[in-house]
Amino acid sequence: MQTLEQRQPMSARRYKNSWWCDFRFEGERYRRKSPVNSRRGAEKYERELIRKLRAGLPIDQSDETARDKPARPTQPAKHSIPPDGKEVPTFAAFAQEFMNTYAKANNKLSEQLAKQSHLTCHLLPAFGTLQLSQIDTRQVETFKAALLDGKRSRKRVNNILATLGTILRYAVEIDLLIKPPKIKLLKTEDKQVRFLDFSPYETLIRSAEHEPLWHAAILLGGDAGLRLGEIRALKATHWNRKQERITVERSLSCGVETSTKGWKRRTIPLTRRLQAALEALATMGHAYLVSRHKSEPLTMETTRWHLPKLCRKAGVEPIGWHALRHTFCSHLAMMGVPARTIQELAGHADLTTTLKYMHLVPGETDRAIGLLDQRRGQIEKFDPDSEPSDEPLPEPNDDP
Repeated sequence: MQTLEQRQPMSARRYKNSWWCDFRFEGERYRRKSPVNSRRGAEKYERELIRKLRAGLPIDQSDETARDKPARPTQPAKHSIPPDGKEVPTFAAFAQEFMNTYAKANNKLSEQLAKQSHLTCHLLPAFGTLQLSQIDTRQVETFKAALLDGKRSRKRVNNILATLGTILRYAVEIDLLIKPPKIKLLKTEDKQVRFLDFSPYETLIRSAEHEPLWHAAILLGGDAGLRLGEIRALKATHWNRKQERITVERSLSCGVETSTKGWKRRTIPLTRRLQAALEALATMGHAYLVSRHKSEPLTMETTRWHLPKLCRKAGVEPIGWHALRHTFCSHLAMMGVPARTIQELAGHADLTTTLKYMHLVPGETDRAIGLLDQRRGQIEKFDPDSEPSDEPLPEPNDDP
């Protein structure tokens, strides 16, 4: 079936060796010089202009030979028609379709729940009654300012804006919009990751030794870097007792077992004390290694309150489970492990995440600045005409 543009006769014309578009839209005449100097190029350019006009978008009025007509409104029309001739849906209607199709097919359950929360609490009240083509950059910036006035963190605002951007870009992919509005994320500060230093971490482990279940869970976070969902989903089949290593490939989120974050599995060698802790749990014969029930994993409610309780008992500042993962990465960095190795063990998708821990490497910055003290000696070494320095040159065998 032909679209409206295809049924409308093309009016490309040649004038003084140049191809032009000359057509009428809603009673107004438009004449534009084609950027591609051919009949086919002019016809394609005309179809693009008609699409923009139907979507309520401005078209270039700078050509000197253009007819002297008042510019069309830059605000989107209230009933814009997409290129396929269908009516543009409201944001609320399309958001429901987005959740039932795109989000269900491409996002894990936890991501779907986060997007639904953004829609229910923020996006639908702000944009629900608007058609997709009526959402412009000015409205997005106004919405962004309103979120900040509500004392929400800049990171949370960015998460909400990311959901809005994903929905609008999907509308472009299925030809309901020509171009999405520009959404600029907020700049955020790099917060220092929270972790336990060597001594408090060892104190916490010793305090939990009389509770084998929680002792193993803490070690899985601090000695192996597992996320809480990965700890809860760890099964005996993921543990190679002979080679003393585990394979992290599943995670529990919202009561559903899924793949790990990033959809990648990783294999982690075990410390001696973590291997011993898992041996103690293996005698219980539970389906999940860290579990009180024979066939069911630990609940989120139980894990969330029990770790702070153990911290207070050990005299350590209470932390959350993810801080144990930060402890794992931080201790590796402080002991000089290369960033690439830490990235592989922690399962970071991006090396940038791993580099947040590398400032903890002891002495690196001091050593780098110390090298600058040797600059004068390097100048005299390569430039015999330079003035002599009172500082002695380093011996040939000295380390830089």
